[in-house]
Amino acid sequence: MRELVIEDEKASIALVIQNLFKKCRKNRKFKKYKRLFFVGDDTFICDYLMTAVNSNHHLAETAGVFKSVQYVSTKTESDARMNTVNSQDISILSVDELEKIKENKNLVFFFVDTTNPQKKDATIASLKAVQKLLSGTKDSRCVVTVLLPKIEVFPGEVTSLSERELNFFMEKVCEKTPESEYYFEIEKMCRGFVRDHHSNITLLRFDNVFAPDCFHTPSFDLQKIVSDCVKSGKIVITDDDETLVTTATYIRNACCAIFAAAFTGLTGHVYNVAYNTITVSDIKRCIFNGYKDQFSLSVKLSGKVTRQYNALNSLVFKKLRMKRVMSFRSAMNYAVAFLADYDCPNILAKMDALAMDEEQ
Repeated sequence: MRELVIEDEKASIALVIQNLFKKCRKNRKFKKYKRLFFVGDDTFICDYLMTAVNSNHHLAETAGVFKSVQYVSTKTESDARMNTVNSQDISILSVDELEKIKENKNLVFFFVDTTNPQKKDATIASLKAVQKLLSGTKDSRCVVTVLLPKIEVFPGEVTSLSERELNFFMEKVCEKTPESEYYFEIEKMCRGFVRDHHSNITLLRFDNVFAPDCFHTPSFDLQKIVSDCVKSGKIVITDDDETLVTTATYIRNACCAIFAAAFTGLTGHVYNVAYNTITVSDIKRCIFNGYKDQFSLSVKLSGKVTRQYNALNSLVFKKLRMKRVMSFRSAMNYAVAFLADYDCPNILAKMDALAMDEEQ
């Protein structure tokens, strides 16, 4: 079942990207490029998006979105990442080769996981190479996707923070960590490239992102939540589950957000990206509603919960008009189906429909 879940998710993202490319073909306002480059560390968003894009390569070329897809190796990737690249039959460039490209109209998707500061030097070297590409060519741009470190709980009655507010909070209020310093160095470099070299760079930052099999959720341990429910067969909701209000984004929505930034994002802007505001209680309720035959539900709330917040305010990003393509409840069905190895009726029905289409 687990392989089926991943196969279906990748196919679903590919379908979303396919529809986006069709819109590009019809809408002259969308910017067109000749080459697409994937650069960065082992961030799992890169793997999912790269697979989806490559499966729609022909459509992208027909629509004039881009003609070729290439992966830029930083020499620090895991074996799993390189296996993904090789399985997609995507050509591989070195960082040095990227710097020497002179053709115009390049689009770069650059990925940074700030929870891996040990890769900081390689990431910075790669970002400098991207800057040389942007400076040496015309009509090129870069979307930098950053996974943020854990965000501390906000003080007072603050419920969410905008882009500038979050910067002030992390830099002036929170205790500095190698992860936060890593992030600010990346952002500082991007702002400097835009200011000093007029580089076309847009930065997206995510707090909690998850796929069926991969997780960057520093605000909550999704794997443990699901595992505890599965082992006991019980879902118990307490006051603690209602305390922290945070934000999260499913992989399918994250991939769409990156393309939204590429086509309609503004140069030099930093965007908070968060599609769902949630609590652990919401997660547990989604698990129960998706698999009622597997669990019993017990709600033990006192009604006297003191809320805490570390949620991103993403109102500025929402102005780009990239709609959510998957609800949080449906996303949780996929995650639980993978983690618990359950049969998910929605996934099975969808795969059966795809099989019938292929037969016809």
